[in-house]
Amino acid sequence: MSPAETSTLMSAAITAGDVDAAVGLFEPAASFVQLSYVAQGTDAIRDAVSGLLTMKPTLHGIPDRVVQTGDLALVCGRWTLKGTGPDANPVELSGRFTDVVRQQADGRWLFVIDNPYGVD
Repeated sequence: MSPAETSTLMSAAITAGDVDAAVGLFEPAASFVQLSYVAQGTDAIRDAVSGLLTMKPTLHGIPDRVVQTGDLALVCGRWTLKGTGPDANPVELSGRFTDVVRQQADGRWLFVIDNPYGVD
């Protein structure tokens, strides 16, 4: 697994509606940036991901830059999401992400910080 594959695996988990697979991509004390708060730790991240899954989304994360040093990497890229809003109307969103991932002892890369809102 490469650092960039975290984006691919997250896209697959979200699109499949698999909250366990999505949360399994985070370190236990990781942060997941939301519009109005930062979910910290896997319990809070599970709640945030569960909320996102209510949209029945299709997510595509496309990494376009990876900067790695040792067991840490900064992964930047773009994403698109299509789903259904709470009013049952279609929703289409897109943006840029900036993520920090760390390689684990077993070789997997997990999110330390998942920021789907880039640096703006």
